[in-house]
Amino acid sequence: MKRKVLIFDLDGTLVDTLPSITKAINMCAEHFGYPQKSSEEVRLAVGNGVDVLLGETMPCSEWENLDQRVKIKTYFASCYEITQREIDSCYDGISEVLEYAKSKGFSLAVLSNKPDALVQIIVKNLFCEGFMDKSMG
Repeated sequence: MKRKVLIFDLDGTLVDTLPSITKAINMCAEHFGYPQKSSEEVRLAVGNGVDVLLGETMPCSEWENLDQRVKIKTYFASCYEITQREIDSCYDGISEVLEYAKSKGFSLAVLSNKPDALVQIIVKNLFCEGFMDKSMG
């Protein structure tokens, strides 16, 4: 018997995470005394991992300094975890689409390049226990 499975990305597919990512970038920037970034500036930097995100949103001279880079990444990680825990809703209409797919016998999964621990927290915040058949980062 064939199994019907739908696999979804989290960021930008099920959830608008741009506000929480922007907030984390700006928390980090403020901590180090760097300029704040707009949502549009952050949007242009997301999608290729944390090193690219930070490299494009933090001052170049600071990011090129290896010791400072480690400090920035470490602090950003703590900010990111805080803001990602605040995600509590999907894009409009997504919940209904997922419920419809479930009613038609599809298994549902989330696959993200976010750290797995954060994926689990976000999925738990968004869906009832067991609604997603699998989620991983």
